[in-house]
Amino acid sequence: MMYRYYGKTDRGMRRIKNEDAYLVEMQSACMRGEERHYLLAIVADGLGGHSAGDVASKMCVQHLSDYIHVKIGMLEYPEKEEIEKRLKEGMELMHAKIKACGEESRYWRMGTTATVCLFYGEKVYIAHAGDCRVYLLDKQELRQLTEDHTIAWVLYKHGEISKDEIRTHPMRSRLTNHLGIYEGELKVDWIEEAVKPGMRFLVCSDGLYDMLSDAEIKEVLMKVEDCKACCEEFVKKANEKGGEDNITVVVVDIV
Repeated sequence: MMYRYYGKTDRGMRRIKNEDAYLVEMQSACMRGEERHYLLAIVADGLGGHSAGDVASKMCVQHLSDYIHVKIGMLEYPEKEEIEKRLKEGMELMHAKIKACGEESRYWRMGTTATVCLFYGEKVYIAHAGDCRVYLLDKQELRQLTEDHTIAWVLYKHGEISKDEIRTHPMRSRLTNHLGIYEGELKVDWIEEAVKPGMRFLVCSDGLYDMLSDAEIKEVLMKVEDCKACCEEFVKKANEKGGEDNITVVVVDIV
């Protein structure tokens, strides 16, 4: 598969600093004597209201990328079970690392969400913990592939609020799962999706979808063809709506 991609992060209009972090890049590994390429996209949103959310998100992105690069490179041939094992292991190790750092006074109780997308062959493999989202636009249909790990999402799943009401619900940012200081056991959601030319993927933090409805997100994805221009348009529109949080977007086209 061939890819076009771009990523952008922005502080927004209300926050003092940017606690989001992201990565999107082609990586390569030698498998069975052949150099094989895959696309890695990661978005992490450091916990606001806690110490060093920016440190946690940047640490998560950098160390996860390094870990995945090493572990994928060790596979002779990356079967989906092995990819799942490596991505989940990476998330669990980062959870432990951030949790340990969060016990230090200067990083007290720091944490982050994390969503990892690995595009390889005819699949995208997604490991997810928190409330960043992955959307897929395919044949003019927009689907959200991930579930938000928030109290508001639980209410939505139980039919107590609508999907659109999540954006304004007071519990929309109350996380039920994340990396770092967290009372429960980390739960890593696993998603596999077949990919084909013409598909467009969006990975984003809640700073985007809290400001824009799914219909507005779909409109931008459909109208703005260039990946860079699409990311810039998302940030612009989110800020025009108030930019209440940090905004991070990654757009990936399958070509």
